[in-house]
Amino acid sequence: MQVKNSVGIWAFGPNATRFVPVGYHPETINEDMVTRTRRVVQGLADLVDGLEYHYPGEINEDTVDAIKAALGPMDIYCLAAGLHPDPTYKLGAFINPDLALRRKGIETLKRGVDLAAALGAHFIIWPGAEGYNYNFQREYAQTWDLFVDGVGEVVAHAVDKGVTVFLEHKNSEPA
Repeated sequence: MQVKNSVGIWAFGPNATRFVPVGYHPETINEDMVTRTRRVVQGLADLVDGLEYHYPGEINEDTVDAIKAALGPMDIYCLAAGLHPDPTYKLGAFINPDLALRRKGIETLKRGVDLAAALGAHFIIWPGAEGYNYNFQREYAQTWDLFVDGVGEVVAHAVDKGVTVFLEHKNSEPA
């Protein structure tokens, strides 16, 4: 097995935090993903094998061809579930109490798996917005069941498509 390394394209953006909302690199706020990809490839192509993108915000069916053209010698190693920045999913995608929004989120992530399959990439699930901030904010048992069932549905779809899924630990915010 060949060992490869990759880095998330988001690491080269503004890097906003709750303490520095405009980010540490505000000059990149309006930079599109193709331009950012070219910049990263130019600087790191001799050090990094591939890049990772959040689906659908950083890469999607409309942008994938232009991003692939900008990759040069690199590849797309992983797509990551990227619904957490969308305010629609402020209460989570897998655990959203609005079952219609939950279904929409799961179907969106399954399309992300489809794109990963087309690219020969892996898929990362990071449960960043899948939780709670305050005691008694959620019904815990129901929330856990929704999470396990939703992740299971996306993983089953990935298995059908031949895509490996990584579950990234959640060690801090957002909820």
